[in-house]
Amino acid sequence: MAEKKRSTFNMIRTMKKNPFILSTVLAGLLALVFIILFVTRPCVSGKTVSEQEAIQETINLVKDVFGVDMSYVSRNTDSEGDVYSFNFQSSEGLPITLEVTKDMKFLKLPSGYWVKVSDLRAMAEQKKEQNKQKEEEKKKIPKKEKPIVELFVMTYCPYGLQAEKGMIPVIKLLDGLADIKIRFVHYFMHGQKEEDETYRQVCIREEQPNKFISYLECFVNSSDSSSCLEKAGIDENKLDDCIENRAKDYYANDKKLSQQYNVPGSPTLVINGQQLRFSWQPRSPAKALELVCLGFTTPPEECSTEISDENPSPGFGNYAGSSNVAGQC
Repeated sequence: MAEKKRSTFNMIRTMKKNPFILSTVLAGLLALVFIILFVTRPCVSGKTVSEQEAIQETINLVKDVFGVDMSYVSRNTDSEGDVYSFNFQSSEGLPITLEVTKDMKFLKLPSGYWVKVSDLRAMAEQKKEQNKQKEEEKKKIPKKEKPIVELFVMTYCPYGLQAEKGMIPVIKLLDGLADIKIRFVHYFMHGQKEEDETYRQVCIREEQPNKFISYLECFVNSSDSSSCLEKAGIDENKLDDCIENRAKDYYANDKKLSQQYNVPGSPTLVINGQQLRFSWQPRSPAKALELVCLGFTTPPEECSTEISDENPSPGFGNYAGSSNVAGQC
């Protein structure tokens, strides 16, 4: 089991170092649903485009579909027949080699599969439309002098934990400027341990609020509630009394709000009473700050603070994940 976890971590770390690897994996998954994959090299049936046109079109496709900036380095010596083979370099300095047919109708992914360029262009157009809709939704977020931000999660949802790791630095940064609260969705998916942890956290949040973020920051990284209670200096007698007598009432309020907002899953972000209608991705502190600051009538200077743009990993732990990983429970 430990070996499997190390293997998974190493794979994520490799993808983090080269974002185009994960982009290719995700594109491959999309391709299984939306586009046709070819194992063998397709035949050239159209007009040959110039080498310069092929280079620029390839750069544009990778940027528009995978979100990776790259620059041309050289023509690969393997270029022959109906195929161009180019060496590129990503903005992070990583080498990328890609092949395209000379009629610019097919592109070979690093996975070894050929895909239709027309399908990639369609995906790029769809992505542009989604980004356009996202910008329109941002404009609709209500403004307040002191925004009320509510992040709805499940205590054991991997993606809820990911979102909390992204939001915690923002809660600290905007302390006193924005009212940012961790809330809990109206159902449980991860057994009794999740229900117990929800009551534990809602009690700390309501009755020992100055220690809540300290506890949460520990918990999302270690999952060890006992040690985190000690580390955060929680009054456990007071906590036990709350769990026994008042926790369910506190949770009932979160549950009511979750249903009122039609929260679809963990995580869900609500800003000034309006649910965010687009995907929060990546779930980095920098992106969280950007979204929270949309809720200000007049954003404070703290909204211009440079903080981490690394996407936290889903689940427990304090390492970064790939920039493309952001799901929901």
